[in-house]
Amino acid sequence: MSAPFPRNGWAYPFTPEPKQRLMFRNQPDEMLYGGAAGGGKTDALLALGVTACLAVPRMKVLLIRKTYPEIEQEVLPRLLDRLPSTVAQYRQQGHTFTFRHNGAVFRLGHLSTQGARYRYQGVEYHLLLWDELTQFSRDEYMYLGTRLRAVGPVAEAMRQINMRPRIVATSNPGGIGHGWVKKRFVDPGPPVTEFPGTDSEGEPDGTTVMYIPARVQDNRYVDREQYDRTLRRLDPALRAALRDGDWSVVEGARFGQFRYDAHVTKPLDVPLVGHPRAVGIDYGGTSPFAALWGVRLHDGLVYVYREVYEAGLTPKQQAALVRDSEMLGERMPGRPIPIALDPSAWARSADDPVAKAMGGAPPVGSIARAYFDVFGGSVVKARNARVQGWSLVDELLLVQDDGYPRLVIGEQCVNLIRTLPQLLRSKLQPEDVMTSPKQEDHSADALRYLLGQLVLGGDRRVAPDTRLSGFYRPATAGLTT
Repeated sequence: MSAPFPRNGWAYPFTPEPKQRLMFRNQPDEMLYGGAAGGGKTDALLALGVTACLAVPRMKVLLIRKTYPEIEQEVLPRLLDRLPSTVAQYRQQGHTFTFRHNGAVFRLGHLSTQGARYRYQGVEYHLLLWDELTQFSRDEYMYLGTRLRAVGPVAEAMRQINMRPRIVATSNPGGIGHGWVKKRFVDPGPPVTEFPGTDSEGEPDGTTVMYIPARVQDNRYVDREQYDRTLRRLDPALRAALRDGDWSVVEGARFGQFRYDAHVTKPLDVPLVGHPRAVGIDYGGTSPFAALWGVRLHDGLVYVYREVYEAGLTPKQQAALVRDSEMLGERMPGRPIPIALDPSAWARSADDPVAKAMGGAPPVGSIARAYFDVFGGSVVKARNARVQGWSLVDELLLVQDDGYPRLVIGEQCVNLIRTLPQLLRSKLQPEDVMTSPKQEDHSADALRYLLGQLVLGGDRRVAPDTRLSGFYRPATAGLTT
C-alpha cells in the first residue's frame, strides 16, 4: 500500500513502529507478523484493516479470531474506542463496521465451532486478517483463503494505490497450528524475504509468502522491563517462545524433551538379523496412514529406520505398500516381523460381504483382514493403552547417564520427526496427547504401537538361517544397503 495513512481528514489513531511499517509496505500474497509476545501484533492488524477500508470504496475486510469472547474482549473494544460512530457504524448483528463515506466493511469473525468456516462461504473479501494464526488448522486457513478475490471497481481502486487482495496473519509460536505455520512462513528462509508458497506436498502453489519477526523491543508503547520480568517467571520453553519468538519450541508440547540433535540420526548401517524388529501401523482413510519400522539392539536402543506416510489408500493398498517397502530377505518364513496394527482396524461390521456370507460379524474387521491376506499370522492387535504407551515413549526419549537416549529416529523418517515434537498435551489428562481438536498424531500413534510391541511384546529374536545368508542385507536409509 503506497499511502497507508490518510493525510487529509480523519485518520486512524495509530503510529506504526518500524517493524509494523513493514507489514504495510510489503505486498506478498500471504504474510505472518510476530513471533514474540508484545510486538504490537493485534494493533497493527487492526490499523491495516481500518486504513484499507478508509482508502478503498466498498472494501471488504475480514478479521478472524478463534472464539467470539476473544473478539468481544480483545478486539472489539479497541475498535469501538478508536473508530468514531461518525466514521464507521457498528452493527452487533454480523459484527461489522460500515464506513459511512465509502461503504467499506470491516467484519469481525470467529471459528469457534466445527464447520464454522462455512459461515463465510459465498462471500468475497479483499483483505483477510488472522489474529493468532497458530490457533487454527491449515484446512481452516486454506478454505477461507478461497474467499479472497477482487473484481470490478474495487479491484481497480486497489490497483490505483498499489494494493492487491492478500492475507496478513499474526501469531506467537505454539498452539495446534504451530507446525504448519512454521513450515509455511518461518522455515522457507530469511525473514522479510518473499518466498514461493507450497502445498501440502511441498510443491509451489503459485503464492508468495513472507515472515516478519517482531519482539517486545520493537514496540515502544510497552513497558519492556515489566514485560520481561513477567516472562522470566514462565517455563523456559514457553519463555523462549513468547519472549524470543523461538519457533523451535512449542508451548504445552507433550514431548518437550525431544531434541533433534539427541534423537535424530543419520541412517545407521544396522544388521537386522538376530535383533527383535516390529512394524507399528496407524490406520487412516482420507487422513494419512502411518507405518514405522523399528529394531531393538543389544543395549536396549530402539532405532526407527523406516516410515511410510500416505493418505487416500484402501486397506489392501496400504498392506501392499508396507510389503513393498521392505527389502528382499528382510522378512522370511520362520522369522516373522510382527506388525502391530491399529486396534481400530479390528472393528467388525455386520454389513461387509464376509459377515453376510457367515450370517453375522466376521472374526476380524475388513481392515485387519487386508493385512492378514498379505502378512498372515505376523499381524497382531496393537496395545492401545494410551497413557502407558506415551510413558514408554517418554522413558526411551530420556537421555541416560551415559549421555544418550534409548530411542533414535533415522532422519529419513521425516513425518515422525516433524510431528512428534509438535503434539500438545491434553489439558484434561496431562499424561495424554490432546485429542480435541484433532492433531496430526498419525506417526506418533504408529510409534506408540511399534514400541508397545518391540519393547513390551517380548523378544522375538530368531537366529539367522545360514542357508539363506545370501538374502540378508542391512537396512539403512529406507531401501538401500
